[in-house]
Amino acid sequence: MDVPGKGTWETALGTNNLKTNSPISVKDHMRIGSITKTMVGTVILQLVQEKKIQLDDPIQHYLPNIKNGQAITIRQLLHMTSGLFDYVEDRSFRQTLDQDPNKIWSPGELVSISMRHAPYSPPGQQYHNSSTNFIILGQLIERITHKPVETVLQQRIFQPLGMNNTYLPTQQQPGMPQPYSQGYMYGKNVQSVRPHLTPDGAIRIDDLDRQPRNVTQLNHSFSWTSGGVISKLEDLKIWVKALATGSLLTPILQKERLNWLSINGSARYGLAIANFTSLLGHNGSTPGYSSFAAYQPSTKISVIVLTNLYIAPDGTNPANELAKAIIQGIGVRTTRNDADSQIDHAIYPWPKKSHNPITILNNSIFAASIIMLISVPGILFHTATHNGVIVKKKMSIGSKDALARRIQLYEKIHHVYGRMSDRFITTSQERSE
Repeated sequence: MDVPGKGTWETALGTNNLKTNSPISVKDHMRIGSITKTMVGTVILQLVQEKKIQLDDPIQHYLPNIKNGQAITIRQLLHMTSGLFDYVEDRSFRQTLDQDPNKIWSPGELVSISMRHAPYSPPGQQYHNSSTNFIILGQLIERITHKPVETVLQQRIFQPLGMNNTYLPTQQQPGMPQPYSQGYMYGKNVQSVRPHLTPDGAIRIDDLDRQPRNVTQLNHSFSWTSGGVISKLEDLKIWVKALATGSLLTPILQKERLNWLSINGSARYGLAIANFTSLLGHNGSTPGYSSFAAYQPSTKISVIVLTNLYIAPDGTNPANELAKAIIQGIGVRTTRNDADSQIDHAIYPWPKKSHNPITILNNSIFAASIIMLISVPGILFHTATHNGVIVKKKMSIGSKDALARRIQLYEKIHHVYGRMSDRFITTSQERSE
């Protein structure tokens, strides 16, 4: 995190590779998941700015294969209100990720998966996170620019901002550049079909292997313009400020982008951008990795968290959970409505504000290697409780050094998970005690 007047704390905690036990580094490349959407959304708004498209154009004008495309606008795709089914929630798609991890997915194939399902709602009536929206927007960029979208992102976003370690892989070169962190996940992709896992539906710790699976080499062509970008911590620091301040857009378009859509009374989402307690940005999760990046223009505070662990056993996003704790810990100024913002790839409630020293017991269990950019006292690293897991100790800390010490307890869960009876017990063990 960068906090003007207080400085910057940048750190890497944990393990890069379970086989070699090598440490993770702030210089490692990581997959950033749905933060990609903010970049794609920016290109779309630039095309609007150049009068090549209009926000309220029906998508059918450009892509005739979209179901109900005459009623779905570009604005609705950016706002997540198209109603289109999220191909990521298709069970057969998830099974294929597990059974054929090297499969190359085409954008048309991903869209066709969505088209086989009924929409969530009529266009414009309801927010529903759907990666299908941004696959379609990627196709639109290629249709309008007559260039591969990875080239467009380089020319319009990465090169102008000096983001020299950020790119969208091609189908011909889907891998990650050196150096990069290995990515891990618990269970299988088919177990995380539902992005909002209830306690009863959560992946049970008892059902998991004692070590998470290495899914680094999974071909991420399936995420393309919805979540396929690879980046580094320093580049995201550049990007999140440009995103939140609108440096690549005119003031009029940036104002349009920040026209917030309220969700469930407290969550807010703009045009491919989220509002996290008045910090603007996005989060992401993709097999092997989770991420969070946000910037508050009024204070110039930025929060960036990258982890090499996908969704935690109870369905929460590890980077989100750290970001929530950090935002609460640094005392970011918010309005009453901002205090409970809950935008996410899957929407999770923010923890209620607590008094220092911070003590919170969240409802997620995870431990991952972490890259963070943070810098103020009073930072919380959280622990958790859930139906499948009982954690015996709460975390209460008041400084970045204490945060580091707490994280060190968990940074190698891959190696010590089976030996942590003093900290973790399963539900069945609790009953026997």
